[in-house]
Amino acid sequence: MAWMMVVSVRDESQTWDEGIHIGAGYSYWKTGDYRLNREHPPLAKLIASLPLLWLDLHLPVDHASWQTADEVEFGRQLLYKNTVLADTLLFRCRLMMIGLTLLFGACMAFWTRSYFGAPVAVAAVALICFEPTIIAHGRYTNTDLLIAFTSFLAATAWLAWLQRGGWARLLWAGVALGLEMASKFSWPFLLPVFLVIAIIRKISILRLAGGLAAVLVLGSMVV
Repeated sequence: MAWMMVVSVRDESQTWDEGIHIGAGYSYWKTGDYRLNREHPPLAKLIASLPLLWLDLHLPVDHASWQTADEVEFGRQLLYKNTVLADTLLFRCRLMMIGLTLLFGACMAFWTRSYFGAPVAVAAVALICFEPTIIAHGRYTNTDLLIAFTSFLAATAWLAWLQRGGWARLLWAGVALGLEMASKFSWPFLLPVFLVIAIIRKISILRLAGGLAAVLVLGSMVV
């Protein structure tokens, strides 16, 4: 899967929103100003643009697009009017997302093995590695892969707390939910999933309400 993503993405030009995410993320690191691309939380953009901090790049805050918060033009200025080739910038950022995709697969493998054994874990990883949607989107600088990954982390952490309890597991569930909150604004879809998991596990109303309140507060603190 890694080979397919790395080899194929090197031959592809920028997708529509990659310049937006890269420009916004790099500006967050350099200025602490979140004016660009407010339609998405910052986590994916911060992760993707991290390798650019070691390059001597010109941040176009003197361009009109910064003053007007024109995220499309700002991303174009950063990528194509800079001291480093756009292909190099794109590839570095895309490698970060590819790394997250591989980490997603590894976490899926270890979690599946802990519940169902090694053969099932291998089958689960095989499904991920040959899944066209993950291969396609896991190599681009956007928010889609990260929300899938953090949703998996949050759901499995929530299940672990429901099954075994403990403050440490509840804390991890809250942290994982916070990471999901910081990944994409569609994160509330996971709350009904939490509820369904609790119903299947036959959790009492009081424990369910307390657990949900705790993970929401912890998640908000993470954000």
